[in-house]
Amino acid sequence: MYIKPPTMMMIDLVGCLVSTFFMLIFERYETALWLGTTGVGLFMSSVFPTSIALAEHYIEITAPVTSIMIVSAALGELFLPLLVGQVFERLGPVSFLAIAFCACLLALLIFILLRTVEEQDWFGFIWFVWCGQPPSSATDNPASPNVETGKTPVINTVEMNVQG
Repeated sequence: MYIKPPTMMMIDLVGCLVSTFFMLIFERYETALWLGTTGVGLFMSSVFPTSIALAEHYIEITAPVTSIMIVSAALGELFLPLLVGQVFERLGPVSFLAIAFCACLLALLIFILLRTVEEQDWFGFIWFVWCGQPPSSATDNPASPNVETGKTPVINTVEMNVQG
């Protein structure tokens, strides 16, 4: 089964948001914290590789571009624990769940905003997320005809193999 990067990103972000919300609501129950942590780990694990696959729709991924993406991710990994530690001291353990929920919500809103601005309408956004087709503006040159059939391919997609 193959899931296209925009669809996978939407699933990951919504899954993280739901898992952190679940932990925030049922913070007093140990089982809820274990289940929520498992959900966050499951959905968060593929966000970075999916973002690289999604970026391939728009830009050529070269070594310098990949380096910039990795350094940016590392800076985020440095900043967020510092913020959580400062707030944790003042407000207690529930502040971690609130910050995680806000970070997931912010990431989801940015993803939706970028898709909406690109497509200029909600129907286009939903179509792009579920069909995984890059917009026509993502490719500057039209696709060349296939040598064997002489027909122009409809779309070149990047697919991820999800084994279940």
